[in-house]
Amino acid sequence: MKYIIANNLISGTYDTYEILDFFVNKGIKCVSGKLQKLNIMETGIINSTIENFTIADTVEIIVDPAWTAQPLDFEITNPLTWGELSWDDIPKIQNPDKLYASIIIESNNTERYIIDYFQQFGVVPMGGEVV
Repeated sequence: MKYIIANNLISGTYDTYEILDFFVNKGIKCVSGKLQKLNIMETGIINSTIENFTIADTVEIIVDPAWTAQPLDFEITNPLTWGELSWDDIPKIQNPDKLYASIIIESNNTERYIIDYFQQFGVVPMGGEVV
C-alpha cells in the first residue's frame, strides 16, 4: 500500500510512503515491518529511506467507564473521594484507545490502519491519500 502527499518544495510532485512488508504477531499483540519513504528534496533528488517499525499495545489502566456505582464526587486520583472502596474494589480496564496493535490486528484493512497509526504519531504527514 502506498500513501502519497503533495511535496511542499516542488509543485506537482509527491512524497511517497510505502509499507514494504509487515508481520502480525497475535500472540504478543504487535505488528512489525518496513516502511519506505521517498521524499523529493529541493534540488529534485529523491531521498529514499527504509525504516523498521514495531507497533504494540500500550498498557494504560483506566476506571471502567461503564461503572455506575461510583461514590458522589469520585476522583480516581484522590483516595479521599473513594468512600469505603479500596483500589481493588474499583473496576478497571485497559484503555481501548491505546490498544494500537490489537486495533490493527482485528481490522479488515491492516495496511490502512498502519497508515492511520503512522499519521497519529507523526511518522507520515497528515493530508495525503492512499493509492
